Amino acid sequence: MKHEYDAIVIGSGIGGLTTAALLSKVYGKKVLVLEKHWTIGGLTHEFERKGKYSWDVGVHYLGCMEEGELIYDLFDFISDGKLKWDKINDPYDIFWYPDLKFEAKSGKENLMSDLIEMFPDESKAIEQYFVDIGKASNWGIGRVLSMSLPKTLSKILRLALKMKEKFMFQSVQDYFNKNFKNEKLKAVLLSQWGDYGVAPSKAVFWIHASVVAHYMNGAYYPNGGAKKIAESIVPVIERTGGKCLSNCEVLEIIVKNNKAIGVRFKQRKGKEFVEKSIYAKKIISNAGAKNTFQNLLVKPIHPEVMNLTKETTAVTIYLGLKENPQKYFDVSGGNFWIFDHYNHNKTAESNDIINEEVQSCFLSFPSLKDRSKKIHTAEIIAFANYDSFSQWANSDWQNRGEVYEEVKNNISDKLLKYLDTKFTGFSDNVEYVEVSTPLSLEKFTNRQGGAMYGLPSTKERFQMSCLQPRTKIKNLYLSGGDTFIVGVCGALIGGFASASVIESRLSILSFFPKFMSKLTNERKTAKATG
Repeated sequence: MKHEYDAIVIGSGIGGLTTAALLSKVYGKKVLVLEKHWTIGGLTHEFERKGKYSWDVGVHYLGCMEEGELIYDLFDFISDGKLKWDKINDPYDIFWYPDLKFEAKSGKENLMSDLIEMFPDESKAIEQYFVDIGKASNWGIGRVLSMSLPKTLSKILRLALKMKEKFMFQSVQDYFNKNFKNEKLKAVLLSQWGDYGVAPSKAVFWIHASVVAHYMNGAYYPNGGAKKIAESIVPVIERTGGKCLSNCEVLEIIVKNNKAIGVRFKQRKGKEFVEKSIYAKKIISNAGAKNTFQNLLVKPIHPEVMNLTKETTAVTIYLGLKENPQKYFDVSGGNFWIFDHYNHNKTAESNDIINEEVQSCFLSFPSLKDRSKKIHTAEIIAFANYDSFSQWANSDWQNRGEVYEEVKNNISDKLLKYLDTKFTGFSDNVEYVEVSTPLSLEKFTNRQGGAMYGLPSTKERFQMSCLQPRTKIKNLYLSGGDTFIVGVCGALIGGFASASVIESRLSILSFFPKFMSKLTNERKTAKATG
């Protein structure tokens, strides 16, 4: 078996790209990244239509982009400093209810004072809430370390973390019911539940706190658009002899004597597929825990992951606009979370977007976040029920038939009419409409049920010991969001944790100093050369 590469990464989402780039740059490894889709980048990629409109598919906004934050430093390192970020104008999030509107502005003090001004009777509870957010965020750092330390130290740290699990893994709704009285305040504080996609009655408090802390100091967007993320990382992987190949679907992780030794995949050549096998010392899967454990191994492992169901999926409406929306509406790049009532659990459960009335949606303007854009776009996201679309799941994805197209048109009409009630004349500025359903998410992410966030952020998920970079099969590792938490930055940290345990028994104790030393030297060189 010829080892053409030191490592093979399955999937080019940000978790996989991060692991590949870190192995390449910190250890000089030759890494092959295999991607099923025709575009590298997973949910960080961008697509275009009509030669002028472009949209991101998952990078709606990111936080923690101040120098010195691990997330900023990671992106800076794996992109050779070429990835730049623009801060989204405040308010970065607008929570819009029938009789109130709350604007989230950068900075803990701004958020806290604005909330207390709106709900003065709950001032002490609000102050304690921000203390608890900080505690939960710090606990999450410990969780990353527990996955990245040598096994003995990892076990010790996990025992320490377990002491706080009861608090961290209580449901978000339970926390709010215990600590707040005002139902409207509860709803406002829960408004970002769509960023983790699980009803507050089921999601754990830790995941909610992580999202709130993540955006505490504001939100950012890649300068030049979401496509710049993969574009800036791929050259780093290729510099040490690695490759990032699209149109390559991995069929099997080859295992011999409980050791991962390679992968079998099919590569598109024109209209045909050519099947190949390739070998490496390390195999890293960024294809999700369910795919990795149950679909890519001849002898599946960890059947318990299949008990994690009801993952969140959604419909996205991509809009090409005639003119800058700022000409007509009070918008500046921040996202709108629009709700018709204050019961988020009801919204999460009532998501038959085909047959029910619209109760909520997320509205984003990619062209206002990326200041290089001259042509304007918008995106509407509404949670959906996969079962509503399952009748078309086995049809040709490029032609699912007239009824399916009619359903999509009805959904876009319904959501545009809904926005017209909030922004008078919104639909009059729309020139192009494209609808992405849960079937599109399933097709392009290879996640069953179109799971937009991977595994659900529930207590059951975070108590599973198998969801970490090390697996029970030697030389097989997991990367990405399923090892840590949801979202682009959750997957980034998952990729970082994976890279830290792959090449050294000392794990992060060896990896992190090397990473920081190289990052510091690069920044000194960059400053010296101007």
